Amino acid sequence: MDNFIEFAKQIEQDRQLVVVDVESVEKVVVDALIDCFLNYKDELNSFLDDMDFEWSADEPEELDSLYKIAKADMYDVENLPNFEVVHAIGGGEGGGEYVERVLKVSSPGWGKTAYIKATGWYSSYEGTEWNDEVTFVLPVAKMIMDFE
Repeated sequence: MDNFIEFAKQIEQDRQLVVVDVESVEKVVVDALIDCFLNYKDELNSFLDDMDFEWSADEPEELDSLYKIAKADMYDVENLPNFEVVHAIGGGEGGGEYVERVLKVSSPGWGKTAYIKATGWYSSYEGTEWNDEVTFVLPVAKMIMDFE
């Protein structure tokens, strides 16, 4: 119980650094991309190509649709320290039809964080189809009781 209370306190402190408005989320993403461009250029280019995400360091404020990066899985971002998949449901064989991912994006220069949630559906014939819209979410600590 004490571990959960400490965890919940940490989540609440972290929430103070989370942004959820479009302008601030875009600022976090731009700062994270610039940092990766300066320090992890090859990994970033591979990630952008895999996600079919248009972005250039020459015009860093010009962002493609954020849903394209929100659909990333843990393997897509494993070499990019400013991006982390923190939640994933469904997808893949046996994973169910509903698919959900939350991508955590950290801004090293600004010190803020954004959580971008993408949803879609999966079928074994078509693969994963993602919705074109994302939502910006906050982490919430919850304690549940389950009976088995």
